[in-house]
Amino acid sequence: MDNTLLKKTTMGMRPALTLLFACFAFLLVGCSGGPSRIEGIAEGMTKKEVVAVLGEPRYTSQVSGSEYLTYKVWRSFWRRAPGNYTDIHYVQFTNGRVVQYGDIRTLPDSMRSKIKE
Repeated sequence: MDNTLLKKTTMGMRPALTLLFACFAFLLVGCSGGPSRIEGIAEGMTKKEVVAVLGEPRYTSQVSGSEYLTYKVWRSFWRRAPGNYTDIHYVQFTNGRVVQYGDIRTLPDSMRSKIKE
């Protein structure tokens, strides 16, 4: 094969390979999934502050003197399974302040059954 033809072919592929690499890098960054909004919650916050971070809850439940708000939260990309992209998280308030929050599956079944998911 003529060296001139080989150089032209190789030079013509560089922009295509650069574009392919850029697209692949973009997809990886897009799929990494940043932190969920639930990570913006802290103990001691008021209900108004929580709603400002997470929005309106799916459900509100009263259990044993505490108020529970439940939210559907997107899973990080690496924890997703086909057809299952979200988790249910709760925020527990006592005396108007956050005392506990997290994935609802971490609560004991006896408590979880009383909270509307």
